[in-house]
Amino acid sequence: MSANKGNMKKRIINFGCSHAAGVEIAGRIEQKKLGGDTHLQEHMIKHPDNIELNFGNLVAKHFNRDFRITARPGNSNRHIYHDAISTDIQPGDICLLSWTYFGRDIWFNPSDDDESINHCHFDRIHTMVVLTGKQLPLESMAEHPFIKNNKKSIIKSVSKAYSEYFHLPKINVLRYLEWYYATNMTIKQRGGIPINFHFDAELEDWNELNKTAYTNDNLYSEDCWLNNDNDSYWPREEISYYGTTGHGHELAALRKYYDEDQSRLKWELYNVPLDYKVLDGSHCTYRQWYLNEYHGDPYLRDWPDNRRGHFGPHGHKILSEQIIKFIDSNFDIPTTLR
Repeated sequence: MSANKGNMKKRIINFGCSHAAGVEIAGRIEQKKLGGDTHLQEHMIKHPDNIELNFGNLVAKHFNRDFRITARPGNSNRHIYHDAISTDIQPGDICLLSWTYFGRDIWFNPSDDDESINHCHFDRIHTMVVLTGKQLPLESMAEHPFIKNNKKSIIKSVSKAYSEYFHLPKINVLRYLEWYYATNMTIKQRGGIPINFHFDAELEDWNELNKTAYTNDNLYSEDCWLNNDNDSYWPREEISYYGTTGHGHELAALRKYYDEDQSRLKWELYNVPLDYKVLDGSHCTYRQWYLNEYHGDPYLRDWPDNRRGHFGPHGHKILSEQIIKFIDSNFDIPTTLR
């Protein structure tokens, strides 16, 4: 068994949501009525060309590797971490981490006697539906099991907490940076190579991330602890230990790791329309960069080619070229197997 593993062809593995899964690459998903219910055309979601044209597959072909997808539609950043834990990552595997919208999360069913919901994803819109009972703009989303089976008071309590606390931009940023760090550490400890990029994010959360401050050399200075009137409780020899295990600096430390991470692709906006008041050189997501570069608008409301929310072949091709260029510039990855 170990000999076979040693001869396995190394892989490119896509982690992420529907963007990394390749939904709609081959064409727009249309809705159709069946018995009064609205359904998405499954053949458009699982079209075979979606795999062939996927940015991860194009990267895999370039490096002569197998391609595997763990990404799934509606995935959250926390579940990307869960996917990294459950995936059999082998030494040398390149893991493409396509980070997604901050507002998404997973909810786990706390009751053993209710099999209607095992676990599922929900975002801010789902949360508000649970609380208010209002219908979603898209009928198909109202079929989401979390919405259809929300009779229990505990679900409404959890939803209220997410709505009023966990979806605050600052909390969203902290949670994202936690999953980012944990996922990268998991992959590296297994010998994999993480390649990070943020496909898209809600603007308010993205702006909050960009303005989150961190300190450098003074992050865990002794002065921080000696000046807090607890000198007798904090012996000097223990300051270095307690000062590096949290106690108020978690967000700064995580942001520092994120900013200094050499495995993260970065895009910047230039020549943005003046109406948006975005300075040249602003850090952005791939979606913003691509839309501005090829459609002249970083906040284009409608996705290219009239799709419901995803890029077509061109968007995936450009992303694959960006990833290949980044890997070639920062990692020693042979294009032929040894």
